Amino acid sequence: MAGIDFTATSGSITLASATAKTSNQGVWIKGLRVTGGQAAGGTDAAVLVKQTVSSTNFGSASSNSAVSGAINDMMTVTLNTTLTGNFTSEPTSPTDVGDYVYFNPEAGYEVLWPRAEWRFVKPGQARNFTLTAVSGTPTIALTVLCEE
Repeated sequence: MAGIDFTATSGSITLASATAKTSNQGVWIKGLRVTGGQAAGGTDAAVLVKQTVSSTNFGSASSNSAVSGAINDMMTVTLNTTLTGNFTSEPTSPTDVGDYVYFNPEAGYEVLWPRAEWRFVKPGQARNFTLTAVSGTPTIALTVLCEE
């Protein structure tokens, strides 16, 4: 690990009511930022963010270009982490890690964990962030703060 800080974002994803969408990340995960909004005329119904870990059956992602780059612009680096999002086929055998939060899309949600609570994903595994709308069709963007 080279201690390179970077962010990864899913971009805008429109959630269908009660249909999960997953994004995978695999490094030290330092925090999350989730923002969003409701469709015109929609209500600000809650969205569930759930974390799981996968070591097989990763599913199929429709995007593989979620990296926004190193935070320190003075460094020219190539990140070795593969980041994917907006799955068309969800991971089929993830392990639940018991990390859940409900939030309202209009308000958003942000957490920066203290170093002792950073989430580490072993090589060959993926950390999944599954977002599920309780109702409605909100548009959500997930940003993960990472260190490789």
